[in-house]
Amino acid sequence: MMRLPEDIAERIYDVLVAHTGAPEQYRYSFVYTYSDNRDELSYKPTEFRVCSKWGMAGKFWWANNKFYVSGRSRCECSTDRDYEMEAAECEEVNKLLAPIYAEFEQLENSHD
Repeated sequence: MMRLPEDIAERIYDVLVAHTGAPEQYRYSFVYTYSDNRDELSYKPTEFRVCSKWGMAGKFWWANNKFYVSGRSRCECSTDRDYEMEAAECEEVNKLLAPIYAEFEQLENSHD
């Protein structure tokens, strides 16, 4: 299993900053957590709390063969409308992450 090249981790975080409100000060931590610069190459984290506009409930996931974000759960939102708005925002971010994952997947397959 391949870890993320640093440039791909950076591009993912660019999306998170621009579209979820993830703070710039967590960029290094995110890139370090996911990139191939780590010593523990066998370790692949699945979740990173991006501390986004959804608070600590905003998460980046690398699971099920894709990258995606999630916001607060329905029980954490004050109204169903809030939940539906956040779900729609997450879906838009996930559409932006999909081609980055496709690029990573192609790179990973070329190393097999």
